[in-house]
Amino acid sequence: MQLIFSGKDRYTFHSERWKRGYNPDLCIVSKDHNGVSLHAQRSVLNNFRKSQHRPVHIQIGIQIPLVKTIPKPKWDFRKVNWPAFSKSLDDNIRWIDTTVNNYERFIGMVKGTAKRYIPRGYRHKYIPCWNEESDRLYAEYQRNGQAETADKLLESLAKGRKDRWTETVERLDFKHSSREAWNVLRRLDPCQNRDGSEPEIKPNAFANRLIETSRAKIDKNISRKLTMDLKVKKTRAVENSQ
Repeated sequence: MQLIFSGKDRYTFHSERWKRGYNPDLCIVSKDHNGVSLHAQRSVLNNFRKSQHRPVHIQIGIQIPLVKTIPKPKWDFRKVNWPAFSKSLDDNIRWIDTTVNNYERFIGMVKGTAKRYIPRGYRHKYIPCWNEESDRLYAEYQRNGQAETADKLLESLAKGRKDRWTETVERLDFKHSSREAWNVLRRLDPCQNRDGSEPEIKPNAFANRLIETSRAKIDKNISRKLTMDLKVKKTRAVENSQ
């Protein structure tokens, strides 16, 4: 048996009496015949109306990450035929005179060459680092349904992500432009993906506290003393300004 728990998740129970959170709801999974715990993902949802308990969503089984892309064609620079692209630019640019009037013609020539040698398109659902090996393992898993095949599929995806990460890190260069490097570091920041915690103080309670403070009783002697001090300071300010 293994406990599935993360300290970053929100509390599953919020006591209105004590104004504190607790985790009485636990997720415990069993192990397979190889002694490996079942793959499970646990997430605590938002507050449930008129209840101090928060729903807990548990997914059992292997989950392959899917990324929904924006339906907008983009350039695929990994599949560019760079030699043909460079040769086409060199062959056509010599026919354009280096004058200001030919600037739009030059831009049109570059765009036309890019459309011929740089693929463009998009996928509705994208799985990072999915390749031909992943297709083969996925087809094999659909035939036999064995957990070992699924583990190999996940290992191939993990290896692809590792190789891409290594390639990205090797290309980082803070000397010429640090924008790409900082973008990578921001994506690694766990605080950006962390769910915002709900404030314990309600807006109505905050407003009621302001009203109660404004209606607080004031000592008459202290109020009279403050009024006299204010008059004295105003008189001195007028005398000093003359």
